[in-house]
Amino acid sequence: LESYLDAISVEGKSQKTVERYKYVLHRFLRAVGTTSQTITTNHIRKFLADEKARGLADTTIEGFREIFGAYFGWLLREGLIHRNPMGNIGPIKCAKKVKHAYSDVDIERLKMNCLKKKEKAIVCFLLATGCRVSEAVSLDRKDVNLNTMECIVLGKGNKERHVYLDQVAAMAMKEYLDDRTDDEPALFINRCKKRLTTGGVRSILKKLGGLAGVEQVHPHKFRRTRATNLIKH
Repeated sequence: LESYLDAISVEGKSQKTVERYKYVLHRFLRAVGTTSQTITTNHIRKFLADEKARGLADTTIEGFREIFGAYFGWLLREGLIHRNPMGNIGPIKCAKKVKHAYSDVDIERLKMNCLKKKEKAIVCFLLATGCRVSEAVSLDRKDVNLNTMECIVLGKGNKERHVYLDQVAAMAMKEYLDDRTDDEPALFINRCKKRLTTGGVRSILKKLGGLAGVEQVHPHKFRRTRATNLIKH
């Protein structure tokens, strides 16, 4: 297992993904109580059935299945097993639910309830760029060009891409940055003048949602809203 985790790390999987794989596979191997070389299809089916009986969602179970498929596929390619026990385990059907975006009224309510320039800058930045929250908090001030209204973010798989601000976001960002007197290079900072974390952004947005009366306010919903608006246009 440790060799597999080293392999996917070298291949470019994010640290978050590696930790997820490690957690799921460790839990699975402890549950079945045998070595990877002697695991059978029945071991895997029973584990997935037990997890479903515990109340885990089908989407979570399908995520486990995909991780097991990747792991045992690697073992087979490395010559460590002679038969892939995942061969007869097909995809798990998951209910598809409509994921809602913010309405124009929701966005205005959030902006109206921003008590600080930083809060408004975060809302406008996420809405305009569609960035993942991890991408936003990793940015430095030098990464954002307010004249051309663009910046380069480092996304999944260490892939760089251009994202663009609109005029409202550029104005909010300028007001926020002009108001700062610290030397911290991070684009978004917390009250201690240190780089804001993903948890910090989620906390800010949750508080804003409560003040604005907007339900389920979280960072990824801005990404979904950006995509929805692009489709509309």
